[in-house]
Amino acid sequence: RPGAWAPALLRAMFLQNPDGSISEAVPVKVGSGGYGAAEGKKGRASVQDDGEQAPSPQTPAARLLMELEAMYSRHSWIFGATLVLQAVLEVLYCYFAFTRADTAVQELQAMSNSSVWRGHFNADFVRSVYYGVVLAEAFYAEVYFSLGVAALWTRWPRHFQSFASLAVAGMILMLVCTYVSAFNLPVFLLRVMSYLYAKYLQWIAANLALLPRPDGEIDPAAFEF
Repeated sequence: RPGAWAPALLRAMFLQNPDGSISEAVPVKVGSGGYGAAEGKKGRASVQDDGEQAPSPQTPAARLLMELEAMYSRHSWIFGATLVLQAVLEVLYCYFAFTRADTAVQELQAMSNSSVWRGHFNADFVRSVYYGVVLAEAFYAEVYFSLGVAALWTRWPRHFQSFASLAVAGMILMLVCTYVSAFNLPVFLLRVMSYLYAKYLQWIAANLALLPRPDGEIDPAAFEF
């Protein structure tokens, strides 16, 4: 029957695109005299010019907004503390990686001499590879923490998505460091934790951006997915 499915068709729908962005699908009004006409008259009386209704503190939308704000505030502090801890460990990691470079090069040289690659790699080549990996790690850390701070500051879902992708790249880079005897398990585990938190905060930020504020305004992040 039309009455069974018409209310569902006249609600706005939110669709997730393959790239992670959110699109809003608003149904068109049905002809006069039908269910859509009645809904249209009711909507024109209660909806503002921009198509969004400002929720009052008693509405489910307002309660959901407050709950999401509280969740984001609580978990963003944990995410920020994780970034600070990672920054300290990253500084120590790069410091010891550079100070023990000679020892690491000697270990790598001994490993290459005891394998099928004996005689193919000299000390200068091994040293260049080692310093290249450590410098790549240092450059990665700079971009990594800059994007993490930007995601917390702007609260844009796209920034959290980019940070999560960068965290995956950091996990792969840390696995590459294994081959130059520079693997660090705490740094690797913290990147896994940061990836999970970034995906979670991305979900919260996306839902916050889609909800109208108490003053009826829409979060600019809703247009920046």
